[in-house]
Amino acid sequence: MPEIYKLNFCIIIFTYYLLPITYYLLPITYYLLPITYYLLPITHLPLISSAPKHSSITLMIQRSE
Repeated sequence: MPEIYKLNFCIIIFTYYLLPITYYLLPITYYLLPITYYLLPITHLPLISSAPKHSSITLMIQRSE
């Protein structure tokens, strides 16, 4: 019986320490999502520029400028 209690206690400690970590990580991911959203077009720019000139992607970029 004591082994079961030991395991249960370990699970409680694990969740007790894991919950605050996830609680602090959630805002970080919330702030990182827009940053990655803005960085994605920058990283894909060379791919777009190397694409054929008549592609719809480059036309959309030319219209937005």
